[in-house]
Amino acid sequence: MFKINRKKWRDLSFLGVLTVYMFASHQNCAPSPNLSEKAEADGSQIVGTIDDVRKDAAVSFAMKELQLSNQVREINLEGKCSVNQEGAILGWEVRKQAEAPDEGALFATGYARCEGGRFIVELAPTQLLDCNKAYLVKAQLGHGEAGVSVVTRACPL
Repeated sequence: MFKINRKKWRDLSFLGVLTVYMFASHQNCAPSPNLSEKAEADGSQIVGTIDDVRKDAAVSFAMKELQLSNQVREINLEGKCSVNQEGAILGWEVRKQAEAPDEGALFATGYARCEGGRFIVELAPTQLLDCNKAYLVKAQLGHGEAGVSVVTRACPL
């Protein structure tokens, strides 16, 4: 039936072993660089990834209470986030203070980026805040503990 040619069998066996060796020896087992490292290396736009970001990290504001003068038109509330959260985007909201934290009327919402272990909530125009009423500014990263600050616009009576 079949006549096995030893020379062809030897040649095919050698090519099979050589192919397996080539694939195995040139496999790259090193971890791939982070997307943000690639972006910085080639000078392209900054890329944010969620791989290394803990979505349950706590954030906090530098000032727990702030009373604004009637003349102030805008404020930047600075908060603290972990340097491990570099580039992470956190959400913030401003609500009129009520009995329960999430029941007050929503005044403003937005997003801030964690950079260098801090984030900034830009709030403007502050003239729209009711005089002598407290507002809760709440910032949160994912499911982590929210940072809260109370802002009041002081107006002369």
